[in-house]
Amino acid sequence: RRSSDRDPCGSLDQPDLYYEYYPHMYPGRKGSVVPFSMRVLHAELPQYLGNPQESLDRMHSMKTVCEKILEHLEKGLAEDGSMISITPSNRSASVQLWRSRLGRVMYSMANCLLMMKDYVLAVDAYHTVIKYYPEQEAQLLSGIGRIFLQIGDIKTAEKYFKDVERVTRRSEER
Repeated sequence: RRSSDRDPCGSLDQPDLYYEYYPHMYPGRKGSVVPFSMRVLHAELPQYLGNPQESLDRMHSMKTVCEKILEHLEKGLAEDGSMISITPSNRSASVQLWRSRLGRVMYSMANCLLMMKDYVLAVDAYHTVIKYYPEQEAQLLSGIGRIFLQIGDIKTAEKYFKDVERVTRRSEER
């Protein structure tokens, strides 16, 4: 089978999927025509078709891109690494957006690892997600606790459920 038979979308990084490819239609506009959420779906799809490793590879590529963009922003550059100046409020909004996107990719990676029954890496990935979505810490810790229950590690599960109680109390006190 041709690779196009397996994946009709192909690579979402083809030149014709960028605004720069159409300067007459989008003068001065840069970046991908493909929405981020479509890229996430494209990365997640193979795991549901029996190829979780392909999903992980795609998600890892997305993670690398998100980290590179955040690195550019932290160095005072634009998202693409150019020297274009961005107002502090736009830079802050962009950092927030890309951190959220990175968290979303990590969440997808964690779910994929869980589906593959790679519990150690899945738990690590869920811990990373907490860093990007601290407001969901209780739900994520509870999910990690359920993973440990599922694999029969009751002691560790109890520890996580106690952490959930602690986090919930802390948020109620605010």
